[in-house]
Amino acid sequence: MSIRIPHLPLGFLVFLLCLKAAIAVAEQAQKPLVIFAAASLKDALEEVVALHAAAHEGPPVLISLASSGALARQIQFGAPADLIISANRAWVSLLEKEGLIKRARPAFSNQLVVASSVEPEQNIDFTRRETFKAALADGYLAVGHVGSVPAGLYAHQALTYFDLWNDLAPQILQVDHVRAALRLAQVNEARLAIVYASDLVAQTTVHKLALVPEEAHEPIIYTIGLLSHNSTQAAGIFADFLTSKPALEVFYHFGFTPLR
Repeated sequence: MSIRIPHLPLGFLVFLLCLKAAIAVAEQAQKPLVIFAAASLKDALEEVVALHAAAHEGPPVLISLASSGALARQIQFGAPADLIISANRAWVSLLEKEGLIKRARPAFSNQLVVASSVEPEQNIDFTRRETFKAALADGYLAVGHVGSVPAGLYAHQALTYFDLWNDLAPQILQVDHVRAALRLAQVNEARLAIVYASDLVAQTTVHKLALVPEEAHEPIIYTIGLLSHNSTQAAGIFADFLTSKPALEVFYHFGFTPLR
């Protein structure tokens, strides 16, 4: 005995297809956007995400913070990020070469500073080797790891430029991200730390001792990369929002600077 499959009306089939599409859209709308961001962006980016949520409908945004190098390696190993905001263009360029990023753009800049939890009687001159060494004395200098933390890379470039890196090597503490270097200065585990100017804006316990001359290191350019596997409109909208006037005003408020 054969079983006869009933014929479904064309209109009903169209309805089922539309329903399936609507369910897929609804599920996509609930899937959060995952943003991999340099640790130095924490305070500003949280405010920008809140600003975006107030102005746009769409999925929630989750932020994962680490050094730019660590984030890039996670993406290489298949981490499910939608966007990366790196404090160094080179990491984004590497991901582009590997076909992992389909669109990238520069966003804003920053400045490198020497900081300490001890408020100075006067600022030190970073360009004078003996002045800098006297300020450090027998203490430690905290910097990001030069191989994965952009702030550490810039610090290494600047200290090498002024012929200080080799002399100070026994006193240099390399840490996992720039906020960890800041933390060592806050708790007096390091006498000095080289961090971003923006890192000092949202706290009051660490003070700027010197501005690191920009000619001593490569330009600090925060770069946004949209991951190739991402096909959601929401990710593109958020990426565009990051360089909109309202978002940039927030970043500038937190100590980041315009591109030159």
